[in-house]
Amino acid sequence: MKKLTLLLCSILLLSIHYSIAQTSIGIGGGANFSNVNIKDNWAELDPKTATYFYFGITPRFELNEQFAILADLEFSAKGFKTDNVMMFIGSQPVTAKSRISYLVVSPELEYRLHKNIGVALGGFFGLKTNEEQKFGDQDWISTSEFDTIKEVDYGLEGSIRVNVSSFFIKLAYSYGLRGVGDLIVTDEIGVPMGQLRLRTRTLQLGAGYLLSL
Repeated sequence: MKKLTLLLCSILLLSIHYSIAQTSIGIGGGANFSNVNIKDNWAELDPKTATYFYFGITPRFELNEQFAILADLEFSAKGFKTDNVMMFIGSQPVTAKSRISYLVVSPELEYRLHKNIGVALGGFFGLKTNEEQKFGDQDWISTSEFDTIKEVDYGLEGSIRVNVSSFFIKLAYSYGLRGVGDLIVTDEIGVPMGQLRLRTRTLQLGAGYLLSL
């Protein structure tokens, strides 16, 4: 029994040592090309893609020569914009932007197609840190107190990473499964007409530096 316990402890220590030896951390950032999908878009609202940013770290745990576990931890801004929005009766239409900031965790399983190219599939879980709106040339206004966007967003994510020496390039797409908010639609005099359910869609392009541990 003691020998078996000693053997199991030895295997565990070797496994931990191997895992640490095969661990690296990526540090990077880039652009989010973000939009929303609207379910039952009866108001025929036409949201446009808005460009925001992200930055974060990616611990990477090598399982073998072909598979690895990725665990992105990012500060990520998402949202959309809408053209021809009237702030009040008789005003000139402007472009309205919505920006939602999240702290996002994205666990993925990566398969290496080539020693420098990997594709990964997984999911994401985002916790809202702020929500803002901007009308035309005005400054950003925080709308967190109105709580129009839900605190949590989650969905599916896929990515491609290309490593060049100690640097990497990342292309990812996230597909939100949860309705993150109900956009209230009003008529020209401000009378509510109904709500539209929003789901996030984000194409992410970034780069970073890989630290081996």
